[in-house]
Amino acid sequence: YSELTEEQQIKNRLSQIDLESVRPLRAKAYGTATPEDDAKLATLEQEAEALRAELAGCSGATRLP
Repeated sequence: YSELTEEQQIKNRLSQIDLESVRPLRAKAYGTATPEDDAKLATLEQEAEALRAELAGCSGATRLP
């Protein structure tokens, strides 16, 4: 068993962020979003932006959307 590299850990967290975004995004799409949904999305996006920047600094990393 090998430990995950920093790059793999970042990519895993970015995938988790995508999954965590589904419910509040669905609420926005159906017009039932609450301020908490908006806050959750903003928090997740801020974290994702920081992780993408960190990932860009990893050697051999490819840019994610």
